Amino acid sequence: MFLHSKGYRLGGLYDLEAVYLTQKKSLSSFFGVDVDFSQPDIPSLGHHFTVFRHPDDWNLNRMFGIDDYFSKCPLPTILLLHWLTRTPLPTNRKTRALLLYTDGLHVNAKTYQKNVRAWMTLLGYDTLLDELEGGLYEEDLQELVTVFRRYGFHPTKKNPYSQCSFKIQVFPYLLPFVEELSTRLGVSSPTYMPYLTPSIQGHRYMFPYEPHILSLLEKKFKENEILSHSRHNLKILLVTFFSPLSKSRDATLVKEAIPTSTVTYSFSA
Repeated sequence: MFLHSKGYRLGGLYDLEAVYLTQKKSLSSFFGVDVDFSQPDIPSLGHHFTVFRHPDDWNLNRMFGIDDYFSKCPLPTILLLHWLTRTPLPTNRKTRALLLYTDGLHVNAKTYQKNVRAWMTLLGYDTLLDELEGGLYEEDLQELVTVFRRYGFHPTKKNPYSQCSFKIQVFPYLLPFVEELSTRLGVSSPTYMPYLTPSIQGHRYMFPYEPHILSLLEKKFKENEILSHSRHNLKILLVTFFSPLSKSRDATLVKEAIPTSTVTYSFSA
């Protein structure tokens, strides 16, 4: 929505396994946002904690020289886009609350207080964080839970502040939800949500974060066989390959792979 207001148009979505495009073009014709593609000819902007990096990636952690997992960027992409485009933060309280709600920033600010504070200060958004910690946005954040619930995104015991996670098939039906969030953000809304079909079918695996695994994956990375990757946590690396692993050629990786569950796409305002 934010980029739509800047004149950009949605080219597709990526759910960590398949790339869904709106046009039959090469993936290198698009610019990925909130994703870190592991290909030198596919430009992208992200802040996941990647291990293998090509010289031209736009990864916020790499740009700021972050090599400690616990210091990785914890902020939602929409705040990073405001900063990168030098767009002043909105003054409307409800709009500012939505920025804090996105990707659970208001929750992370408590759980990872030191790191969130460091990044918010680095980008010049410490005043927004001060307001959050002072309780200014409590009513607005609770109101957003109601908004999300109205569109089928219900809170749970584990996550009382529901986020927008959906399967790709329902994407065209999210327009009313997008229109309401656009209004709250004070930006123009898309007029339709396109149907998307898989253009690239990747193959997703999880691996233990171990030196011998990293060595094998680094070779795959250099041979341009990896579509994307990032550290899922301290112990696990999430990797999507263009082709499935071979039981004969990739015996060790196949043996060490950890079973994965179905992924749903998380939508950021």
